[in-house]
Parts: sequence; C-alpha cells; structure tokens
Amino acid sequence: NEPSTTAFGGKVLGGVEFTDGGDISYRGAAMVNVPLGETLAFRASGSYRKQGGFIDSTGIAGSNIRSNTNDFESYGGRASLLWKPDANLSVRLSALIQNLYVDGSSFVEADPAALKPLYGGLTQSEYLPQFSNVKYRLYNGTIDYDLGPATLTSATSYGQQLQSFRADFTANLSAALGGPYVYFDQLTENRKWTEELRLASNGGDFIEWLVGGYYTREKARINQNLKTAVPGTPGTLTPIDLPFDYAVYDLASRYEEIAGFANATLHLGPWFDVDFGGRYSHNNQRADQVTDGVLLGASTIANIRSSDNVFTWSVAPKVKFGKQASLYARVAKGYRPGGPNVIPAGAPPGTPTTFEPDTVTSYEIGFKGDTADRRASIEAALYHIDWNKVQLAAVVNGFGVNANGEGAQVDGAEITATLRPTAGMVMSLNFALNDAKLSGDTDPLVVGAVKGDPLPFTPKYAVSVNADYQWELGGDVTASLGGSIRSLSRQSGNYDPVYLAAYGHFPKVRAYEVIDLRAGLAFGNYAINAYVNNLGNSGGITATQALLGVAGLPRNVDGAIGTGVVRPRTIGINLTAGF
Repeated sequence: NEPSTTAFGGKVLGGVEFTDGGDISYRGAAMVNVPLGETLAFRASGSYRKQGGFIDSTGIAGSNIRSNTNDFESYGGRASLLWKPDANLSVRLSALIQNLYVDGSSFVEADPAALKPLYGGLTQSEYLPQFSNVKYRLYNGTIDYDLGPATLTSATSYGQQLQSFRADFTANLSAALGGPYVYFDQLTENRKWTEELRLASNGGDFIEWLVGGYYTREKARINQNLKTAVPGTPGTLTPIDLPFDYAVYDLASRYEEIAGFANATLHLGPWFDVDFGGRYSHNNQRADQVTDGVLLGASTIANIRSSDNVFTWSVAPKVKFGKQASLYARVAKGYRPGGPNVIPAGAPPGTPTTFEPDTVTSYEIGFKGDTADRRASIEAALYHIDWNKVQLAAVVNGFGVNANGEGAQVDGAEITATLRPTAGMVMSLNFALNDAKLSGDTDPLVVGAVKGDPLPFTPKYAVSVNADYQWELGGDVTASLGGSIRSLSRQSGNYDPVYLAAYGHFPKVRAYEVIDLRAGLAFGNYAINAYVNNLGNSGGITATQALLGVAGLPRNVDGAIGTGVVRPRTIGINLTAGF
C-alpha cells in the first residue's frame, strides 16, 4: 500500500506452525504508517520467518544422519516515502530488502519407477552440508504528474540479486574421482537497471490510451567450481587442497533492451469496446565463457552474441450485456528472450551452447456475469496457445541447461463459479481442463521428448472448491470458518532422456488432493486465526529431478530419483494486532 498522510497506524503479526515429522516454524511481521505532514508520509514493513525442515538424512550408503535438513530462514523489509506537494504531483521512493538462507535440499529420494519415497519416509542422502543464500535488493523511484488530459509517469529501478550456493555431488561423482567427497560451489550475481516512461489518458468517452518507452540493462555472472573433500566423516566439510582444479566455469553476460509500447481502448458504443496493444522491442545479449580444470579443460569462448527485434501485440473486443455480463475475445502474441548456456563437463556433441527465444500466440474467448442481486457469478473461458521454439529445461551429465523444442500446443478451458447464498457466506468452484503437448520432436540426447508428449507438470484437470463463512458473535467480535480442497490429475514429470532410456517413459506423477481448513476470531483491532494445511498428508509430487541429479545411492535403474513434495500436514496459528 502507498503511504498515507491521513493517520498514524500500524499492525503486528506473530505466528507459529507445527509440521508432521518436522521442526516448529515461526513467523513475525510488522507495519507502520507515519504521516510527516500534509504532503509527506512514510510507510515501512518488515518480516521474519524461520521455517522448520521436514526431510531427514538417514545415513544410507554411509551418508550423514541429520533430521529436518531442509529448513530455511528469511527476513527483510520494505520502506516507502511518498511526497504529494499538490494535487497534480506525486513522488514515491521505495526500497525492498530480503535475505533468504536455505539449509539443504527440499527433494526427497524416491523409487524411480513408482515415485514413492524410499526407506519409509521423507528422506535424502546428504554427505556434505548444502546451502543456498540469496540477498535481494530493489530500489525504485516513481514520479506521477497530472497534466489534465493525461498523466505522465516515470519509474526508475535498480535491483541486485546475489546468491551463494553449494550442492553435494558425492553420490554422483565420488567413484569417478577416486573416492573423495565431491561438492559444487556456485556464486551468482545479477544487477539490473530499468527505466519506464509512459503517458496515459485520464479517461475518455470514446478512447482511453497509453503510450510509453522502456529500457533495461542487466549484468550477470555465474562462477562454478567443482571441489573435493576428505571422505569418511559425513556432514563435515574438510576441503582437499589439490595442485589442480577439477572443474571451474565462469560466465559473464549482459542483456540490454529498449522498447516502445502503446495501448488503446475504443468505446464504440455503450455495449461494445475494443482493446488494442502493441510493443516493439530490440534486445541484444553478450556473454563470455571461461572454463578450466582437468574435467573441462582450459578454454575461452568470447563474445557470444545474440539479438532480436520483436513486435508483440494484442486485440481484445468485448460485448457488454447491461452492467452485469460481458462476452470477450482476445488474441495476443508473447515473446521470451533466449541466451547462453552453462556447458557441462563432457557434454555430448550437439549440446546447445545457447538457447533460442520462444514465442506464443494465444486465442481466448470468455464470458463473465453476475446475477442481479450479485449472489452468484460465473467466469468461463476457452483458449488455444501456439508455442513456437518452446524453451525446455534439460539435464546433460547431471548439469542443467536450457534447450528448445520445435513447438507446443495448449488447448484448455476454465470456469469459476461463485455463490453467496446468505450474508457472510462465499462458496466457489474452479475447474480447469488442459491438453498441453509438444507439436514436434526435441533433441534425443538433450531432452528426449517427441511430438505428442505432454508438457511437464500440466495436469489434464485441476479442481478447487472453497467455502468461507463469517458471522457476528456480538459487540465487535466476528467469527469465521473456511475450507478448501484442490485436486490435480496425473501429470508427466520433467523430461529426462536417461530416465526415458531406463523405463521407456518419462516420470508419471500420480494424482493427488490437498485439503486446507481455517478458522478465526476478530476483536476490533485484534484477531486470532488458526489453520490446517494438507489435512490428509497427501504426499503429492510437485517436481522431479533428473535420474542422475540427486545425492544418494549410486545412480542406476535401482537407485533413486529426486522429487519435490507438498509440505506434510501443518497446523498453525497467527495473532494480529492493529493500532
């Protein structure tokens, strides 16, 4: 929210969570709004979260024994200063800071064929301590000036994201390197400037419009180093000082884009509108890659370049039936840049050094409507998406790269129905049906998927049902009860040619349902809310790794595969106070 000059106010929140088989989690947050006069106001918020882990390292194959390895800690804040010297001018400065410290991986070792957790629980095999530390900073200045017929806006931002990362590769590479523990360190730096300038009309009987320009310049660096440690003491990292490096990789890149855009809405009658939009952009990229070490060899690939000139657009007519129903259609084109790849050790011939841009053209028709008393509403849509040069995640020799498929097609339908049968009660049903599949073959060594294969983690159907009821208990006390259930059908896991060769198909993720419950009491400026997430401990799978991509047993068809899972049943309570 923007700072407000009207009144001093604030809010604090504290909460605790209990997860089945995991550590206790804590969270806290606070917000304050301070008027500094009639034209100046300040608003700040901060948060802290300590999330307990729920995955154990159990000592299998000589790995470490440790409980709840995948905990994390995050904290940060946002501050905003708003100056409104008169009714026409607004200047807002803001800063966002967030630190995230993740301890260990959140993947569970599962049987590769059945995708069920091994060893009777949510476990992994950790030999060395792993982590991912991220520091994110974003600073913004936005100026709005009302010129009467239109408003001029300038938004300038600078952001940086710094990450240090360590992964345990002992199970994958120890035997190949003669028996030591093996780990992988990575440092990532990303710094980005953006400037957007736009002029937008202040309403209009016949036409509403917006024109603008955009510029961004981004510099990034990835530095990776494969290292070894003294074996025999799981959970302890004692680096081996070698006269050589196993693998060192350094990628410096730059991305620059300049664009112009315009949107317009034509009110062709009281019942008919048409929206138009267009954006023309030019981007260029440059990358320099340096490798070293006995596994990669010393090499330099300088001045890897790519550039694109892109026009994206949208057209959306809408027919209105009074004030409570409308029928609309939309056709639009989208674009995503390509870029350089991190090239893995011993990559097979043809492994892509870069990946190409992909584009989509989407077609949609839909209906939105309310009953006269607004006790019922419905939103429905049918859509088709043509996806050209689809960008796909791939794994080569255990290292992730980006690759392109020939294309994909998505046909789908969504419907959301909402009922408000009595005061305080809201019920909703959402149903989505998708047929998303490749329209051409991919590289058999890098991706392995062929025409007709479903896109990873796109369920044929997804259903969610929600119900909430709120009522007065007397005085200023309000009670609430609610619940949700969501169901996802069977899905295909990530593409992996190694898995495909071993099993004849990609991972098959079973259907699952998740039930959430919630209840609360509000006493004026105070509130207490309790909830249960994943009441039935569904164990639903949300991600799969490559067959050779997790620490654990030696990798073969009888080994393991890494899976991401829905957090087990979690019971929590939050206390909120406002002033």
